[in-house]
Amino acid sequence: MKSTELRHNLILYNKNPAGFIKDGVATVDNIFKNEELSQWLDNQGFESLWQDGIFEKLAVNRQYYELEDAESLKQVRIWQLRSDFDFSGRFLSYEDMTSKYGAPKEADYVCVFDDELNTNDLEEIYDICNNNHPKGYNGHSLSMSDVVELYDEDTANYHYVDRFGFKEIEFAKQEPIQDMEMEMQSM
Repeated sequence: MKSTELRHNLILYNKNPAGFIKDGVATVDNIFKNEELSQWLDNQGFESLWQDGIFEKLAVNRQYYELEDAESLKQVRIWQLRSDFDFSGRFLSYEDMTSKYGAPKEADYVCVFDDELNTNDLEEIYDICNNNHPKGYNGHSLSMSDVVELYDEDTANYHYVDRFGFKEIEFAKQEPIQDMEMEMQSM
């Protein structure tokens, strides 16, 4: 029986997801560190990087290693309307929201979650934030009028939860009122 195999970029050791390959480097969980696996990696020509926690990430979310670039997972922020926002403006489709209140503005929202969810898939994020709120989630179940932000060091993309699916939006930043008042006084 073959104890180690490579499927796409996933390293399976005794049928367990032990690590993944990215740019010729094998990132493998320390719990699998042994002579046999080390020798197999050397024979394959991979540089080895041994880390804790890789097995858990792979076992919990197989999409982690299916991504072409495992590092491309983005952080997730969930934005929900502030408690003082007009109640009739809650849970509206994007079309209804923009016709009644204009484009969604960050000033009208509060961040109720900011962490990694091991997925960039909006439908999966929707399911997670509806059925099994992650630790640190401090809002209601994800609904129409909420905004899902996927971000990293370089980019941020905003997705309005619409009637059917999501609509990518610009999340208008608004200057604080005090700054605008000071500008008016200086004129």
